[in-house]
Amino acid sequence: LQAFGSGGGGGDVAGVSSEFRAGDVVMVGDRAAPLQGVIRYAGRAAFAPGEWVGIELAQPLGKNDGSVDGVRYFECPPARGLFVKADVLRPATRAGGRAGA
Repeated sequence: LQAFGSGGGGGDVAGVSSEFRAGDVVMVGDRAAPLQGVIRYAGRAAFAPGEWVGIELAQPLGKNDGSVDGVRYFECPPARGLFVKADVLRPATRAGGRAGA
């Protein structure tokens, strides 16, 4: 597993376009009603095949706290964690697109 700490600032996110890095602020999903969050994890997961990106959402609209089926991938408050495929991510409109920028 390629995991990144909740502090962000890691390297390129494995399996994700090189435009994204751990700690980047991203938009997830539909352009009409996207969710904003920070990349906290990328890699394989026990819950489904393929590469997954773990996002800590800005609002409590997620499905977990960074763990799924008892496996911890990253830390975040309850209902702020979400796992998605990289193709539903895009950079946030914030300057720099990095958390804390």
